[in-house]
Amino acid sequence: LMMGITLAIALSGMFLAYKMYIKDTTKPLLWADRFPNCYRILFNKYYIDEIYDALFTNPTIKLSKYFWKEVDAKLVDGAVNGAGKSVSFSSKIFRLFQTGYTQNYALSIFVSGFVVVLFFIAQ
Repeated sequence: LMMGITLAIALSGMFLAYKMYIKDTTKPLLWADRFPNCYRILFNKYYIDEIYDALFTNPTIKLSKYFWKEVDAKLVDGAVNGAGKSVSFSSKIFRLFQTGYTQNYALSIFVSGFVVVLFFIAQ
């Protein structure tokens, strides 16, 4: 019985669509003028897209923008920029000791060795 009712509804919908959109194309305009509220609701597909946008799409976009501006820009980029600044700072300090001149390296090895020897003699 339920299959028969469903089939009858589907066939009547197809028949009505055939009559309105193939046989006589002026009928949809007449129905739209006669029942404007129903036409607007059906034309806008029961406003499902607008409801979906309001409930899911727009909050997701707002949350994504928050994560982009706050979390990514401040936390992630801050960590990356902080790592870069720490490397830059430490390189300025190490640059003082690493001149590229062999005689400076030899002198620092000699002085370090002398300090170690003095340390063991002092004990």
